[in-house]
Amino acid sequence: MEVGPVCSISLALKWRRDVDRSAIAGISGGVEGKVTIVTGGGQGIGKEIAFRLSSFGAKIVVADINEERASEVGQLIAEREGAALSIGLDVSSQESVTHLISQTVEKFGGVDILVNNAGINKSTFIYEEVKEEEWDKIFAVNVKGVYFCTAAVIPIMKRQKGGRIINIGSGAGKTGAISGSAGIHYCASKAAVMCLTKSFARYLGPHGITVNAIAPGLVDTEMTKDWSALKERSAMNTPLGRITSPSDVANAVLFLASEASSFITGEILDVDGGLLMD
Repeated sequence: MEVGPVCSISLALKWRRDVDRSAIAGISGGVEGKVTIVTGGGQGIGKEIAFRLSSFGAKIVVADINEERASEVGQLIAEREGAALSIGLDVSSQESVTHLISQTVEKFGGVDILVNNAGINKSTFIYEEVKEEEWDKIFAVNVKGVYFCTAAVIPIMKRQKGGRIINIGSGAGKTGAISGSAGIHYCASKAAVMCLTKSFARYLGPHGITVNAIAPGLVDTEMTKDWSALKERSAMNTPLGRITSPSDVANAVLFLASEASSFITGEILDVDGGLLMD
C-alpha cells in the first residue's frame, strides 16, 4: 500500500513521540524498586544521590560513618514516602561492610546498585608534610573501602545476573595534587579508584554487571565551604562558568544507574563543566 505525504508525516511524528518517551524513560527509568546502597549517604554528595534515586523509586540504603546523619537522611526519604534503611558504616572495616550487606539483604532481599561515594580528603599538598598514618587512613577509606564494598556485593549481583556499581572519583585523580584543595595522597587514592573501576568492569562485564566512575570537579559541599578563593578561581577556569554541585553528580549517577547506560562500562565520566575535557 502506498503511503501519502500526510500519512508519512503523521507516522514520522508518532515515531518521534515514541522515541522521545522511550529516551525519557531510559534516562530516568530502570531504578524503580532497585535496592541501592549509597556509602557516605548521610551528607554532601551522597545525601543528594540518595534523594535523587529515591525520587525515582529506588529503595535506598543510607550508609554513613555518622549514623545520626544517615538516620536523618533515611527519615527524610521515609517522610517523602520512599523506602529507606539507615546503617552506620565504616567502609575501611570488612566486618562493618559485611554487616551492611547482611542487613540490606535481610531488609530488601538483594542489592541492585552500589554507589561507592564515601571518601575523605586532606589538603596537605607538600609531600614532606604527609604523615604515614594520614596516608594510610585516606587509602583505607577511599580505596580499600571501594574494594571491600564492591567485593561484598559481587556474589549477590552475580546470582541476580546483573547490577550497577558506580564509584565517585575525582578530577584530582587525573590532574594530581592542587595546592589548597586536594592533597597528594587524596589524588593518588582517587587515581586508584579509577583503576579499580576499569579492573572490576573487565571482570564483571560477562556477568551483566557494569562498573563506572564519576570524576567531579570541585564540588560545592560542606567540606569545601571555606574554600571561597579556590571556588572562585575554579569557576573562572570552567567553560560553563561555575563549580560542580551535588545535584550535578546525582544526575550523572542516575544516568549510570538507569537502563540508558546499560552498554556503558569501565568509563570515567567527568562532571566538571568542561574543566578537563580529556
